[in-house]
Amino acid sequence: MDYSWMVSLALAGVTFIGAIFVMRYMVTELKKTQESMVKRLDKHGDDIVSLNTRSKLAVTAKDVDEKYLSKELFRQFEKHMDTRFDSLEKGQGKILEYIKETK
Repeated sequence: MDYSWMVSLALAGVTFIGAIFVMRYMVTELKKTQESMVKRLDKHGDDIVSLNTRSKLAVTAKDVDEKYLSKELFRQFEKHMDTRFDSLEKGQGKILEYIKETK
C-alpha cells in the first residue's frame, strides 16, 4: 500500500495547525504592541497639552519688547515733561520777578 498521501496529508495538517498557532501568537503580540503604543500616544498627548499650556502662559519676546519700549518711552516722556516744567518754572519765576519789580 502506498501511504505517501497519508504522510503528505498529515504534514499538511501539522503545518496548518502550526500556522494557526503562529498567527495567534503574532496577533497577541501585535495587540500588546498596539496597547503600549496607545499608552505612549496618550502620554505624549498629555505632555503636548501641558507644554502648550505653559507656552501660552510664558512671556513672549514680543511682550518683553512692548514692555521695554513702553518703559523707555515713559522715561523719555518723563524727561521731556521735566524739561517742560523746568521751562514753566523759569517762566513763572520771570513773571514773579517782573511783578515784584513793578510794585
